[in-house]
Parts: sequence; C-alpha cells; structure tokens
Amino acid sequence: VASTPERTAYLQYAKLYGVEPDWLGREFKTNDHTVVLDGVNRKAKKYPFVLSIVDDPQGRFYKLSDEQLKRLVASS
Repeated sequence: VASTPERTAYLQYAKLYGVEPDWLGREFKTNDHTVVLDGVNRKAKKYPFVLSIVDDPQGRFYKLSDEQLKRLVASS
C-alpha cells in the first residue's frame, strides 16, 4: 500500500481524534457499499476521515467525522 499524506497523518494523529491506528486500511460495510479507511485530511475540520468505495469505477469516496467513523466501526 502506497504511503499518502492522509495515511501518514492518520497514523500520526489517530489517538488525538480518539480512533485506533489499526483501523487504517480496514474494510467496512456502509449502506450498499464496502469502504476502506484511507486516512485523515487534517485541513478538513468537520469531516476529516476519508474512506474510498471499494471497486467504484468513478473513484468515489466518503468523508466522515470522528463520531461517524466510530459509529461505523462499532456497527461492523
């Protein structure tokens, strides 16, 4: 897996957001999609977590808050 600024930031700041470092790269089910946690965008204050949709030909992704991410992990 390639290193990106989002991945690096996630590993560096996960505990600050109250999330676990080992969630990075993990797959989760949401609605009709499977998503992968790609990292955190530190510039995005409201929805910093980036999750890409697996096998999406258009490259779409979700942006979540820390609370939304925690709920997603708890429901998986």
